[in-house]
Parts: sequence; structure tokens; C-alpha cells
Amino acid sequence: MAFLQTLQNRRKLLSWLEADGFKQQINMFIVSHAKDFVGAASGEYKHAWYQLHAEFCDLFERHVQLFLEKERLNKTDFLALTRRYVKHLSPDESRDWDAFLNQLTVCEDFRNFVAFMQEFA
Repeated sequence: MAFLQTLQNRRKLLSWLEADGFKQQINMFIVSHAKDFVGAASGEYKHAWYQLHAEFCDLFERHVQLFLEKERLNKTDFLALTRRYVKHLSPDESRDWDAFLNQLTVCEDFRNFVAFMQEFA
């Protein structure tokens, strides 16, 4: 049976992504760097933000990679499984998954990252 097709594994994935240590790393990043985003004009991007964005992306990449290694999955198979997974979500799982995807979007898209960090500035 495919990894994400069981409810237990779906919960395992979401709980791994919401692990306290990982949340703490994200929160520490925000607290450490939010001040760097104070007072920037709309549409203005400082060069240093690109490096911070790369660091933020690395946090997610490392965390997801640890999960994949632990579950003995490669990235390609995992992405294929997640596409099938989202078709069979309960309302609660859908909310959790959407929250996770929002975090990934912040990670992957520079402009979303800047807007996210400015919310905390």
C-alpha cells in the first residue's frame, strides 16, 4: 500500500512537518530576522533578503529530507504520493495540508517570503 494512502501515515507526515523542533527553528528564524524587514517600501527588495530566503528554504529542505530518509522515500516518489494524497483528504486533513502548503509557498516564492516576514516585522 502506498505510504500516504493510510490514515496513520498521513498523520505521521503532518505531525513530522509540525514537529516542535521544526516549529521552533522556524520561529527562531522569524524572531531573528523579522527586524530586517521593517520599513521597506512596497515592491522594494533588499539584497540581504535573498540570502535570508535561501536560509529559510534550507530549513524546510533539510526537514523534509530527514523525513524522506526516515521513511525511505525519494523525492520523486514522495511528490507523486502527495498528488494522490490530496485527492482523498478529510476536511481536517485538508486544513492541515493547506497550512503546510502555505508554509512551503512562503519558502519557495521570494515575494511570498518577503510578505510573510514583513507581517512579523
